[in-house]
Amino acid sequence: MTINPDNSYSFQREDLRECVDFAYNYHMDPRKGARGRTNQGKREFGGELDEIVPGKLCEIAVTKFLEHYSNSNKKLKIDTDIYPPWDERAKSDPDVVNVIENGIKRNPNLFIEIKRITPSDMMVGIRKSQLDESEKQWRGDTLSDDKAFIIYAELFWIPQRASTEKSQSVTGSILKLLAKGDLFQKFSDYTSLRCKINHIYTVKELKESGRMFVKKEIIPKILFFEGNELRDKKGFYRLKSKKLRSGYKIIHHYKGENTLTPPYLSAGDSLEDSDFVIKKIKEYAECKFTGEFNLIEPNENKNHRQIIECLSNVQVRNKFFGNYDLPKSKEFKFNIENASGGEQRKNSDDLWMSINKARKLRTPKETNALLQQVGKEI
Repeated sequence: MTINPDNSYSFQREDLRECVDFAYNYHMDPRKGARGRTNQGKREFGGELDEIVPGKLCEIAVTKFLEHYSNSNKKLKIDTDIYPPWDERAKSDPDVVNVIENGIKRNPNLFIEIKRITPSDMMVGIRKSQLDESEKQWRGDTLSDDKAFIIYAELFWIPQRASTEKSQSVTGSILKLLAKGDLFQKFSDYTSLRCKINHIYTVKELKESGRMFVKKEIIPKILFFEGNELRDKKGFYRLKSKKLRSGYKIIHHYKGENTLTPPYLSAGDSLEDSDFVIKKIKEYAECKFTGEFNLIEPNENKNHRQIIECLSNVQVRNKFFGNYDLPKSKEFKFNIENASGGEQRKNSDDLWMSINKARKLRTPKETNALLQQVGKEI
């Protein structure tokens, strides 16, 4: 087991083999269909490797972290059973199913759900159907919501000479490992693949800090973010001449404490359920501002676009998206936007926390301390 000084895990050959074996057994199981999670066409074995292996690698890495933090000879076993589609254990079973301690096999003392996260993910959480089934199990084991943990792990690559985004492929590194000769040598070696833990929180914290997004709602983009970080670009609406860009106007000047709700940026959205979407947005979008800023919008504003121009450092508090410190002289879009684009709607109920809030739930030091506690208690 290799935990690096930067708190990342380096994968071993047997880790990849375990994941490939699981994907192979899944593919060959006659009870499993050949469609992906989104039911978009037939999925071959290569597609199953792409979809299954990264998540299983994260599960293995998290168990290695917890073993390391336990300061004992514990061995944690992830769930590698293949369940038929009708078996509720596929939803309810934890990702850590057994603990071997001092040569004795037992059930874990905590419920652990492990999920893969990528830099582009804007929400963390759990599907309601999975939460409902899992709660039946951990409450049956007399565990409370503060003994059920969700751990988010991220895969990343250590740059190698001549490595590119295309060469950094998990499936490609597996082919390179398993194949003979030089056929796949341009893929990055598996030894440069790493895993780190980004977030850990209890189901109790998720319920307190998150929100249930139901079917037919939109998936909102994170307020004030561009990509996966707070927007940090030069002004566009305020020109170097100090004049406002042509076609825009200041509709209000705010100072001190104010409460505003961002409008829904409804470009291209003509579905009949738009009233339902807007009603749901109002449940979580209200923002409390402290500071001085202008609210700007286009002269022709059919889509309800709004922009905040910070005239001082501005603090923003929102019960779902979290808290922000917006710097003076910066501009930020102030709209709720559909992350899926256009008229796409959710097709399931999910309990979610915004990535902005998840990042601030605890510091890296506090995250490591909680991982150590979980490693000892599990």
